[in-house]
Amino acid sequence: MLARAFANRLCNRLSRETTRTVGLGATGRQDRQASTEYKDSHINSHMHTRQHCSIFDVSHMLQTKVYGKDRVKFIESLIVGDIAELKDNQGTLSLFTNTKGGIMDDLIVTKTDQGYLYARLQEFKAAGHDVDLEFMEESLIALQGPSMAQVLQKGVGDDLRKLTFMTSVLTPVFGIQGCRVTRCGYTGEDGVEISVPSKDVVSLTEKLLADSEVKLAGLGARDSLRLEAGLCLYGNDIDETTTPVEASLVWTIGKRRRQTRDFPGADIIVSQIKAKTQRKRVGLLSTGPPVRQHTPILSSDGRVIGEVTSGCPSPCLKQNVAMGYVEAGLSKVGTSIQVEVRKKAVPAVVSKMPFVPTKYYMGHVSTHSSCMCKLAPVKPDPGLDNTRVASPAFKTMFTVSLHRFSLTVSGKNGVRGESGVSDDDLASDVLSHYSSASESASVVEEGTGEVVDEQTAQEETEDKLKQCIDNLMDKSAKTRLAALESLRLAFSSRVLYEFLLERRFTISDCLERSLRKGGGEEQAAAATVCALLCVQLGGGVEGEEGFKILRPILSSILIDSCATLSARQSCARALGMCCYVSASEDAEDLLKSLGHLESVFVGAYPLGDGSLPTVKAGTPALHSAALQSWALLCTLCPASRINTVLNHHLPRLHACLESSEVNFRIAVGETIALLYELGRDIDQEFEYEDCDALCDSLKSLATDGNKHRAKNDRRKQRSIFREVLHYIENEDFTEEKIQFGIETIYIDGWMRRRIYDAFKEVLESGVRHHLQFNPLLRDIFGLGPPLILDASVKASRISRTERHLFNSAAFKARTKLRNKVRDKRADVM
Repeated sequence: MLARAFANRLCNRLSRETTRTVGLGATGRQDRQASTEYKDSHINSHMHTRQHCSIFDVSHMLQTKVYGKDRVKFIESLIVGDIAELKDNQGTLSLFTNTKGGIMDDLIVTKTDQGYLYARLQEFKAAGHDVDLEFMEESLIALQGPSMAQVLQKGVGDDLRKLTFMTSVLTPVFGIQGCRVTRCGYTGEDGVEISVPSKDVVSLTEKLLADSEVKLAGLGARDSLRLEAGLCLYGNDIDETTTPVEASLVWTIGKRRRQTRDFPGADIIVSQIKAKTQRKRVGLLSTGPPVRQHTPILSSDGRVIGEVTSGCPSPCLKQNVAMGYVEAGLSKVGTSIQVEVRKKAVPAVVSKMPFVPTKYYMGHVSTHSSCMCKLAPVKPDPGLDNTRVASPAFKTMFTVSLHRFSLTVSGKNGVRGESGVSDDDLASDVLSHYSSASESASVVEEGTGEVVDEQTAQEETEDKLKQCIDNLMDKSAKTRLAALESLRLAFSSRVLYEFLLERRFTISDCLERSLRKGGGEEQAAAATVCALLCVQLGGGVEGEEGFKILRPILSSILIDSCATLSARQSCARALGMCCYVSASEDAEDLLKSLGHLESVFVGAYPLGDGSLPTVKAGTPALHSAALQSWALLCTLCPASRINTVLNHHLPRLHACLESSEVNFRIAVGETIALLYELGRDIDQEFEYEDCDALCDSLKSLATDGNKHRAKNDRRKQRSIFREVLHYIENEDFTEEKIQFGIETIYIDGWMRRRIYDAFKEVLESGVRHHLQFNPLLRDIFGLGPPLILDASVKASRISRTERHLFNSAAFKARTKLRNKVRDKRADVM
């Protein structure tokens, strides 16, 4: 433990913060005897944690093992979380609740005053269950801040890039054996909590403090850091009169647990989820004097609508932050309210939490790393503070602390994988913390048909997506394939830029792994998700980084004759889309992508004697996909490249019109029309040297009445080739109108059609949603920022002609801009 000797030994480091009690014990509150002073001020400690890293003594959070074959059943009888689903060394955040749905505190106080948890244990054992507790003689210190990893990596053998938020590892730390390191904490920063034998805690702390990046921090800084991160303090922000729904902590309740309703207070809590509550925990921003606990919250007309539970000036934001409870009807972010400070009404506004963005490490690693990081399926905003049911753990054991509760699992089927342990020792397995999150939520069970809060729906969706991302690393190919399909549906049906931004490297790693090591079906699915990820991230730096990682593997599968045709076809589409979105200004990537696609579809070109090659079944679909992606990328090429393309490819594509495969013929015809349009953009007088023969071929296909062809094939072919023929002969294009919401775009050229069709192939029915809300598509089609409509705007629709003129002008302006980019690439290509 942090003994009194530690305080004396470090007295030269410690001076003046406000005098704070330093926890000098790992065995409970009665051991917190010594107090000392810290050298740095509260503000300096706070900012040092945000900019470097700090050590917090959190040994007052008693650690307790829960073991036995009924350990999971026992702990789930106390909390709302889904513990049975935890994987090895994985954590979750949960809440203890009472029969009235209130959030519990003081489950264990000391070894002599064992409290509620011990009483429940005796009841459980009396009913014949196999479960027991063991108090751990361990201290707990937290190392928190952005430089934590660089400091700690010097003292551990494990690669900390593999240790993601809410995962745990048992490892020596700076030579001290028996330490368990968990990536978690209570500041909003990346950090760890280290459970260390009490006899070694002074030594470990001194070794950490030897690094200039590290300083000691006290409870004052800990309180302001947790409030900036939107995290609750037990006794202030939550207590036994507060339910998880009121505290906006519904996300801690596992889906299975909501259905089984086998946790304390389940009937009350689940009914509140459905019906909503009268009050809600919210964040507040204000100016003027700082607001403190018990400050009244007023409506704009001066009526008391709630009370502040925590508040302080934010050292990072330089303004006052607070949280408290208000009437549910006034809990929406942006609502103007007032707080009563010194009997004066001060303006305030309801704010989203966290106030300062959290920086939990979710697996942002180099994609060239040999390790694969796993995303813990937990919300990255833990909450609640003070005591806790423990720290990370093994699968036969829990460690329990009082106000924060997270469980980490290790060891298959209760086996630690360590040598020289007894059967009893093998029956210990889950360490835990007790915690909560800060964002408001109100969740409804699936299938009820009840209206859900928009923010709650978003959080539920994100939780499911996190689980899908986690499943991408599962050992089961079936599980990975199901996760890829779920991500495909989610990415195509909504815009998820902010959610994906901080997870893009993890997802890219997983997709690269599926492409390299998966079977044909998995490779095809992963390639499709690659294309969707690029569309989600847009054409910025993030998308470019992802494409540079994925392009080589997409290309290698595309040109690999041993890969399945479905995988190669999917990679062809993905390579074209990703390059179009993410490498439009990178000539090298564009040139390489064009070359790889071309090397595939030239397999359909005529042989030396002029005859078309015989290809195996399924290959024409691959040739079509490669040709269409290549045509899409041709729209990015400079004039010099287009001239080369026209001279080399038009005669060969003309010959391919004789192909026996109708869909390939159609792809060839559309590509010829697009190349003609690109040629005419460069030179209005452009003409293919064998234009008469080409028109004869097109006319034949436009009037083909071959009864051996399927009726739909004949109809589609005739329609397409009539359009191609009319364009080549008369520059006439049949305009197509695409409606989405109250807006419309007009497809009035072959280039615009190829671009739209490419996005439609990737997004499928979700293309209309993305046209409404995805800035990338709106930029490409000249639609401007997403519309924010009210009833008056909806009523005043502009005419079809006005909209057509606007869209056409916007598209032409964008085409001119892209042509300038083409000119920049001309020298390279």
